[in-house]
Amino acid sequence: GVMAWWLSLRAVGENLPWLASARIHIQANLAKYLPGYAWQLVGKAYLTKQAGLTAEQVGLVMVVELAELFLAGLGLAGLTLPSELLSFLGWQHPGFDPTWLIRLGGGVLLFLFPLGIAWFARRRQKHSPSIVQTRLIYAASGAMLAGWLLDGVCFWLLAGGISPIPVDRLDEFIFILTISLVLGCLIVILPGSFRVRD
Repeated sequence: GVMAWWLSLRAVGENLPWLASARIHIQANLAKYLPGYAWQLVGKAYLTKQAGLTAEQVGLVMVVELAELFLAGLGLAGLTLPSELLSFLGWQHPGFDPTWLIRLGGGVLLFLFPLGIAWFARRRQKHSPSIVQTRLIYAASGAMLAGWLLDGVCFWLLAGGISPIPVDRLDEFIFILTISLVLGCLIVILPGSFRVRD
């Protein structure tokens, strides 16, 4: 998360030092466990503004980071979607399994969404759109994706510590964790997205 935040800042032309960026992300991150995810966003925006960015710059980088978070999470959830879930929901029909199509869509989303974010950031960067760097948006998105994957692996390891779970079910745990956290982030006012993530 710290790496994705720092790279997102750099991607839109803001060269905030690494330690200042890390401090902002970590201090703001602490806030979400009490009043809810909205306060992390408010805290991060406030602390970044205190570090010298304008309100317009803060707003842009916040949108960029949120887009990276949600789109990386949704893409990874699509890529790791268990076909059993579609059967459970009644979305499979004899002779056609849409799982591969959803997984393909997740993979395409993971590959293309940084381009969409870069395009959006250039349109919003009124004074100097040329400072938006697509490669840094890809790097920040990759860091966000790595975070999602690591969280999913940790969730699988934690569950395996209670009851042995074969490694071929790892993708299910990545899907479960990713989709629950994305949905939890959408409910911004509950403490730590309590109940939604659970």
